[in-house]
Amino acid sequence: MSVILRLLGGLRLEADGVTPSARALQKKRLALLAVIGASPTARVSRDKLTGLLWPETETERARHQLASALYDLRKAFGEAALVSTGDEVSLDRTVIQVDAAEFQDAIAAGDRERAASLYAGPFLDGFFLSDAPELERWVDAERARLAQMHGRAIEELAREATGRGDLLKAVEWWRTLAAQDPFNSRVAVGLISALDAADDRGGALRHARIHSDLLVAELGVEPNAEVTALVERLRASPERAPASPVTSARALSDAGGKPTDPGVGLAVRDRRPARRHARTIALALAGAMLLMLIAVEGQRAWSRNHADDSSAAAPAVRDRPIVLMMDSPHPSRVYDEEIARGSGTNADVINDLLRDLPIQRVKEAAGPLWHRHEEIRTLDPDLVLIHLSAFCNESCEPDRVKLRRFIEYLADGRARILIYSRLPADTLSMAFETMMGDLPRRFPSLASRVQTFSVTAYGPPHWKDPATSAEFKLQVKRLLGLK
Repeated sequence: MSVILRLLGGLRLEADGVTPSARALQKKRLALLAVIGASPTARVSRDKLTGLLWPETETERARHQLASALYDLRKAFGEAALVSTGDEVSLDRTVIQVDAAEFQDAIAAGDRERAASLYAGPFLDGFFLSDAPELERWVDAERARLAQMHGRAIEELAREATGRGDLLKAVEWWRTLAAQDPFNSRVAVGLISALDAADDRGGALRHARIHSDLLVAELGVEPNAEVTALVERLRASPERAPASPVTSARALSDAGGKPTDPGVGLAVRDRRPARRHARTIALALAGAMLLMLIAVEGQRAWSRNHADDSSAAAPAVRDRPIVLMMDSPHPSRVYDEEIARGSGTNADVINDLLRDLPIQRVKEAAGPLWHRHEEIRTLDPDLVLIHLSAFCNESCEPDRVKLRRFIEYLADGRARILIYSRLPADTLSMAFETMMGDLPRRFPSLASRVQTFSVTAYGPPHWKDPATSAEFKLQVKRLLGLK
């Protein structure tokens, strides 16, 4: 019997050789496993468990609920899985492996590469219990703590790669960190410097512009002095002679490989002609083909692990396509001030704009605590219209940015996706490319299904401008194949 409890990137139990009962798989029982399994000692007091999971329940009844949950879990996974000692309950990690625990063990052992491979996303991402506010606060604290550990590990890996002269690997690690924390100026400096060191001055300046525009558009602040000074130095200094093909990011970029580029094909491409030796080009293309094969296999594996029985069948033909409109209800995210004052969102405006089209319109208020993945999966939309900041609150904290996880959740479905923002068109494309991380390598078809739309490209940054509304509506019709 092999049981793995995955808490990084969501909550999932993988059981090989055992079939847990429906009661054992209830959300509160899985949350109980998560709390004990994530503990550094794999041991938690009964009082803490009842306080987190049954906060509004009278003490004796809460203890009875805990005992019942433990009984169901032991029945499913064996008496040795959960052991009670005095007032504490412990989980045997040789019976149930926990990825969050293995991640922390790898960090403690200094094995940062293993830690990076184990970190599949934010702790318990998308998991929510409506009657357990104390659990929600505990999850927030754990999520921030583990994300910080991951960020430090990635940054150390990036600096180590730079120190040993592995410039491509340094760029890869900095890109990973920038995708996780796109608003962090220290991370931006690291990636800009790494790109320049790898002989990609253009890429360095592009990322500087992405970072600056993101800060201005999403947080209303300018980049700090260190970023500004670095950009000025790069613009003022001549480019270095190209590095060797083994370490030069530009060499592979010119050859068409770009193995460390996490983009989805939406960014403006580097149009400089290839000038490298034919052997370098052949090696780069071979590497790109290998990465493509790996990506295809990764997509198949991911689809097998995430698809339910209904998703295996061909998508049903519909009389009217389903269009899902997602946006944050936070007033600072709403473009039209009048709509914001009435507690509306951009989705309300878009709903009215598309009212005459032969489609089924569904509005969804996203946000930092959004947790309706299953409902959206069941809905199986044909088109998703989503604000770049849909999952942000006022300050758009990095651990709240769930756009990447949401798109990953729909990556093996039918949905086309249109991302809109007040960012300029080219900056929006590059910003989205950065935020997507490694998804395009894992899902090669994703690039053709995702488009971006800048509301500033046709008129003022709100929906009242006729040109903006008309072009947005035209984009929707094109994506759905409507006349």
